[in-house]
Amino acid sequence: MILENVVSRDFAECRATYSKRDTMLYALGLGACGDPLDTEQLRFVYEQDLQAIPSMCSILAHPPFWMKDPQLQLDFLKLVHAEQYVELSARLPVEGEIIGRYRMTGIVDKGEGKGALMYFEKTLFTPDQAPLAKVKTTYFFRGDGGCGNWGETGAALPAVPEWAPQGAIDHPSQLTAALIYRLSGDYNPLHA
Repeated sequence: MILENVVSRDFAECRATYSKRDTMLYALGLGACGDPLDTEQLRFVYEQDLQAIPSMCSILAHPPFWMKDPQLQLDFLKLVHAEQYVELSARLPVEGEIIGRYRMTGIVDKGEGKGALMYFEKTLFTPDQAPLAKVKTTYFFRGDGGCGNWGETGAALPAVPEWAPQGAIDHPSQLTAALIYRLSGDYNPLHA
């Protein structure tokens, strides 16, 4: 990684239009409706009373896979999505137009051969500038240690609480889930 080229990267405002079909496809990519007879799950994949899964804001109005740019010299094949934080200001529409503003907030160099963490923040708005969501993401570039630190270096997520969870849900993953998820626009080769 060439730190100067990465931190000087300018991200243009992203506009995205999505349909109910996109909302349903995203839900299927996450494994929703593993049981098509479960009406609670059906609301994420059937147009009648359709609801968007809130985490869909993490893929909407997102910059194209910019990490492939050869000037950055990032080892994008060793990229792993490390953390995600989502804060909703309003219910995510099941279709429509959305605006995203994306910025890098920090880089933590874990050392030569140990990788680097990159922190990003995306804010989403409706076309009339009403806030929808804030998404904080941490990427772990396993092959890019030794690059240097930059900007804010805090984690996207708070520390794990010291107490036991209040509840748990077992949800089996479908073997094709990652391939379906890619169709939502996240074409990281790791998903194939």
